[in-house]
Amino acid sequence: MRNMKWIALLFSMILAGSACLSAFAQEEGIIDQAEFTQRVCLLLQEAMPNASITQIDAEVIEVRLSGQEEGGQIWTNNMYGEYLAAPDRLEQLLAYYVKAYTEIILSPPEEELNAQNIVPVLRPKTYLEVFDEEAMLHSVYEEWTPSLIVLYVFDFPTTVRNVLSSDLEELGIERAALRELACQNLARLAEGVQWIEEDGRYWAALDGMYESSLLLLPMWKQELFPAIKGELLVAAPQRGDLLVFGSEDAEMMVAIHVYLSMEYETLPYAVLDGVLRWNDTEFEELDSR
Repeated sequence: MRNMKWIALLFSMILAGSACLSAFAQEEGIIDQAEFTQRVCLLLQEAMPNASITQIDAEVIEVRLSGQEEGGQIWTNNMYGEYLAAPDRLEQLLAYYVKAYTEIILSPPEEELNAQNIVPVLRPKTYLEVFDEEAMLHSVYEEWTPSLIVLYVFDFPTTVRNVLSSDLEELGIERAALRELACQNLARLAEGVQWIEEDGRYWAALDGMYESSLLLLPMWKQELFPAIKGELLVAAPQRGDLLVFGSEDAEMMVAIHVYLSMEYETLPYAVLDGVLRWNDTEFEELDSR
């Protein structure tokens, strides 16, 4: 399901001014990340009583199965960001993530690496700073815009994994052919995308995972969005969000500016901190700030 919070915020600002945003953001009873991580840790221990589950700090949990000399780490940043976007769903989110991680840890995905599972996703360049330097050294990615990278991942039913250089060698994929292959796979996943138009603005509805990745497909034409006024602009604050609107839509531009200023740093799967403009050939960054 798409994250509808930012859509609601944008329209609340357009209809009633930024005061609505302040009221929307003032929610009581929010737990901090340390407590959130502690709850995840305790639930994981209940689900895996024979494992050693240790909370390292406010963001990191170490999981070590019986017989393992070294454990793996779980970062709760994305989980916590999703909780902040929907605090009333705390228990459901905890149950979902604990179940997902338990299944992954105890029963690792059995899917064989397959070239048809490789898809491209957009990530901010700050992604490179957050994750382990050694892991990113072997992950396959490339610069797309000054602030965004294209990261290649294997799309599995319950998880995704970064494509590594060794995977390309194993599968016999030439690096120069990777983008085209990945976009073909993405196009297949995106066959069910729906575009919802309202007041000259278009929202992409797909699966909550790959909406922002649609920007990488060779599908973009101004005439596909006849209701927009002016140049074609897009906003993609996080992976499941993609909004198309026109450069003459001053209200939406202001709303996006305010939304990103207040919310971007806390988004669980942040992508674009700004706006892109389609120049009939490619997308270029247009800073909404």
